[in-house]
Amino acid sequence: MKVITSKLTTPQLEALGKQVLNAQDQRHLGYLMRSPEYFRNDIIQFITAKAGREPDAIMQGMIAAQIRRDEEAKRSAPIATDSVAVRIIDLSQQGKAPAPSPLALYAHACNGGCGVRLALPLGEIEANAKSCWCANCLPKAQKSYDVAVALKASFVTKMAGVYYDHPQNDQIFNAEIQRRGLVNPTLGDLVEIFVERRADMLLPLTDADLRAMSSAELEARTKIDPNLGGADLKKAREGQNRGEQNIYSTNESRLRPFVAEGVSGRKGWV
Repeated sequence: MKVITSKLTTPQLEALGKQVLNAQDQRHLGYLMRSPEYFRNDIIQFITAKAGREPDAIMQGMIAAQIRRDEEAKRSAPIATDSVAVRIIDLSQQGKAPAPSPLALYAHACNGGCGVRLALPLGEIEANAKSCWCANCLPKAQKSYDVAVALKASFVTKMAGVYYDHPQNDQIFNAEIQRRGLVNPTLGDLVEIFVERRADMLLPLTDADLRAMSSAELEARTKIDPNLGGADLKKAREGQNRGEQNIYSTNESRLRPFVAEGVSGRKGWV
């Protein structure tokens, strides 16, 4: 018997069998899958014998046919002045059919919650691009974003020297705003959240704070905050050279790669 190999996983072989075999052969395939003496090669041989082609060749043929259909649909799609007819693929059906063409678009519900379904490339959906909002909801979303950015800028200015702008702190604010159900948080709300959750946040560091850190403390902080709270590492090194409290014995080799100052640059809790 000819030995046939396949790059498909066993679940993929089973799914392929359900697409190309008749009901009786599918039942036998299920028996082979559940057999205590199951051998993967038996599955491959059975599908090949019943379908007339090896599994990998069948799969490649199905993918090629799908691509041809997509390209044909794109060429023949009626074009209007403001819209294009597209083929929508339901994401819930992924894994139940051959891999979709890169030209395919996916159905995505507008992020504004209006119920409109948009046809978008998967990359734009994953990147949460502006195209994920419909034409009616996008201006509202942009206005909400601008308001949030302005609010955060006011808060950072008001709390200068006390608050440290870092993604981990953004996450705490986001979670707390959602927990409190604040639809339009105010500057006072942010100050209140900061006061209550300050112990959980990363705070600014002074040069003295940096020099007072132990090796373990410094290593833990740099893992999540390479900018070290905006502390000036040059001054910290100078302080060490003047004989002030050491950070640790290998300070020079550990501090060299770090950015001297600055913050994350992240904008807004949106």
